[in-house]
Amino acid sequence: MKVRIKDWDEAVRAALADSEDWFIADDNIFGIGCSCGDWGMVVEGDEQDGCFHTSIFAYPMCVVDKLEGYDANPDDVLRYGTVITDDDVLASDHNIRIRLISYNDGLYYHKMVDGEVVECRKVGMVDA
Repeated sequence: MKVRIKDWDEAVRAALADSEDWFIADDNIFGIGCSCGDWGMVVEGDEQDGCFHTSIFAYPMCVVDKLEGYDANPDDVLRYGTVITDDDVLASDHNIRIRLISYNDGLYYHKMVDGEVVECRKVGMVDA
């Protein structure tokens, strides 16, 4: 099953709001650090005993979003993806920035005008 692990800030809020004590301390939730987990990423695994298990971590279900027809969040694509190309153009008094980004095995077209995302769509797959 594919799920989206919430980004770090969302995950902290969700874990703090949950009725369980998920041991939130020292920049980690349930022993998973803010820099080593798959925060903001789409991952595969299975649900067991109130947690979502990937091949590496077991996440509390409160930090997991189950997916149906997932469209990547443009902020997650930019924050957690790997920028392949980054073009910046000044046109008609507008700053236009177009990036190709590798995110969750997909290739995304990410377009911003004057700092605002106007388009983000998957355009292909990334070779492993």
